[in-house]
Amino acid sequence: MDRKLIFKNKIISELDKKGFRNSPKRNAIISAFVSSNKHLNADELYAIAKKIKAGIGFVTVYRTLKLLVKYGFAREVDFKDGFTRYEINDEPSVQHDHLICIRCGSVIEFKDAEIERLKDKASRDTGFAPIFHRLEIFGICKHCSKKKAKLG
Repeated sequence: MDRKLIFKNKIISELDKKGFRNSPKRNAIISAFVSSNKHLNADELYAIAKKIKAGIGFVTVYRTLKLLVKYGFAREVDFKDGFTRYEINDEPSVQHDHLICIRCGSVIEFKDAEIERLKDKASRDTGFAPIFHRLEIFGICKHCSKKKAKLG
């Protein structure tokens, strides 16, 4: 079975266990969110979800996102573009970081064992107990750099 479908079913099942109504609209929103490979803001998710299920309102999308964050199925991320964005949290134990292009807004996720080792060493050295870390590096992506070089 597809990994995203398994995660979608897990979210729906867990919310049901917590007493939240299993509605076609919420399920469509969850499906749209889990299926996306992007860091969506609420407006973007709303545009996708309403194509899947007619009658979905923006408030329902917003509340569903907040619910997903509250129960650990999604994380809020701020890429300094004026929007709160959301990313799927299907592997909470796997840390990743972001490279964000300040020109086109593209986001590249990456994992680096060295960053993890440095975080662990700094925590050990200071007696700090980290819960999570977030690293976001802002700059110019390869695509935008090439475009500027062509113009320049």
